[in-house]
Amino acid sequence: MINKLRLLIKLNILTPNGLYTLIQSIRANGINLMALLGFSARLYPQRIAVQDDSGALTYAQLYQQSRNIASALCHHHRLKPGHKVALICRNHALLLKSLFACSYAGADIYLLNIEIKPTPGQDRHTGEVVAQHAARLWAGQAIQPLLTSFQTDALEAAQAAQPELPR
Repeated sequence: MINKLRLLIKLNILTPNGLYTLIQSIRANGINLMALLGFSARLYPQRIAVQDDSGALTYAQLYQQSRNIASALCHHHRLKPGHKVALICRNHALLLKSLFACSYAGADIYLLNIEIKPTPGQDRHTGEVVAQHAARLWAGQAIQPLLTSFQTDALEAAQAAQPELPR
């Protein structure tokens, strides 16, 4: 416990300035992931937050770009608190920006793995389970998920379990 408290002090969280900055970030962003990013952007604006194939982003850049995406999602796509958003992509900066943006907008976020691979010998079971969960998560949505990256056995099981999902 003492080591964790020392770490929080070392990270500048349990200091007067850190606590003030955290409270300001929560006031500006609400209690969500964006509040943590806002906290980091205020304390460490020039530090590198993420680096991927397209380059590096500081905390300040990541925060501002995430806020811009949140604004666009709310304005152009009418994203509102409680809406479901599934993020399906590889790990890169756009995933982080989208995650923070959707959190800021109050959406319920579902992170989906694009490379779902069944355990050897479990292709059919994996297809069934993925199809059932996909149907539940996208119930009533205009755009349905497209299940394509499975072997034939898994796709057949998915179709048998949820025939309305596109393949």
